[in-house]
Amino acid sequence: MVRKMNLEKDIKEKEEKAQFMALYWGQEVYQWNTGEIQCMTDKAMYNSDTGHLLLKDLKNISDKDAIEVAKIVQSKPVFQNETVGRGIVNNKYDLSMFECRQVYDFLRSVGYLVGWKSYSPEEIISKGWAKYRS
Repeated sequence: MVRKMNLEKDIKEKEEKAQFMALYWGQEVYQWNTGEIQCMTDKAMYNSDTGHLLLKDLKNISDKDAIEVAKIVQSKPVFQNETVGRGIVNNKYDLSMFECRQVYDFLRSVGYLVGWKSYSPEEIISKGWAKYRS
């Protein structure tokens, strides 16, 4: 019985890891244990035990990306700047679920590690699913 429960837990963990990794599909962010980096594709997905995603830390968001975040949320050009964008990323603004989803989708599309489901970036790293780029 215990063995069956462990097997079910392992399967659930692999499914969750695959779902998380699929969010970065097509980006060159999959790092094999050998150090080689490749595009996140089905080959990487099926071999996800042999690597992790190599993603950017939001603490180091670029000015360009911060401005894009501000543009997603703010319609007035005066608020479309890196200061507002960094404030949004650092939860200094209340966002609707729709805005939050748009911001997270954008950040993932440019390779940033953001929380997923109930997992924080730190928990995702501790699970071994991702690491920060240096």
